[in-house]
Formats: sequence, C-alpha cells, structure tokens
Amino acid sequence: MRRRIAFHIRNFFFPPAEASWAVRALPYAVLGVLTLVVLIAGAYAWDYTNSPEFCGTACHTMPPEFTAYLVSPHARVDCVDCHIGRGFIATRITRKAGDVKHIVATAFKTYEFPIRAESLRPARETCEKCHFPQKFSDDSLREIKRFLPDTENTPQSIYLTLKTGGGSKREGLG
Repeated sequence: MRRRIAFHIRNFFFPPAEASWAVRALPYAVLGVLTLVVLIAGAYAWDYTNSPEFCGTACHTMPPEFTAYLVSPHARVDCVDCHIGRGFIATRITRKAGDVKHIVATAFKTYEFPIRAESLRPARETCEKCHFPQKFSDDSLREIKRFLPDTENTPQSIYLTLKTGGGSKREGLG
C-alpha cells in the first residue's frame, strides 16, 4: 500500500518524459495554488491575531482587563500597536514569535498567576507615539479618596499634583 502511494506521488511530481505538457505542468500548478492558499491564509491569520477580539477572547487570560479596555479611550487603538509595535515587519514577526510561549501556557493552563509583565518596551516606543510629552505641559491635581480602617470609616483624601510632559528634568517636569 505504501509503495503504491509513493509510486503515485513520484509519478505526479516527476511524470514520464512522454507525458503531455499539461501533465508535466500540473505539479507546478498545484504547488503554486497551495503556496497561494498558504500565503492568503497566513495573511488572514496575521490580521486576525492582530485584532483586539483575538487578544481579548482567544488568546488572553485577562477578561477583566479586556472588558476595561473596551470602554476605555484606548479602545480605538489595536492592542498590537502598543504591545507589538508598528515597526518593520520582520521585527513584528520576531516579537510575535517570541510570544508563542504564552499561547502554549494558555493552552495547557501553565501560566503564572498573577500575570506579571516581564519585558515591557520603553514608553518612548509605545505610549509616546500618541501621548508625546511636547503636547502636554500642564499640571493637574488629582484627589484620591480613601477610608481609614477604623470603626467610623473616616474619609481621607490624598492630593497629588501631576506634572505632565514638557519642561526639563531640572524643573521636575521632564
């Protein structure tokens, strides 16, 4: 049985010299169509794995974070724009291939919990593509309300002055 299959495969890819041109061209046509199918499927797979739906439902183990992302201002930005980046395609492929370990960990439920960010890309490469420091240079005041763990649940406020963007390090604004 094996020999018969091997014989037919060999004859398909290496037809006899007296075979018609169509029979001799058929293996190349089949390989061309298969290559085209693989390239198109790869492009669709690349596009799908770059979508927030894939990251938030099929891939990630963080449903609360994905739900928060959907209603945040960042919902207009694809996850990969920050986490993979917009650089050269070879760089993006390398970064994505490096994350295959996460897919395996998710499939076999062997990921560390709680999940820790290990190798974050610098903010200049990610956040500052949209949030550039030259644009923001105003101070803002934030109030964080908390309650003390006493019997009266005494309210407590912490006020923070956030010095954002612009300025220089000497001024505490850089």
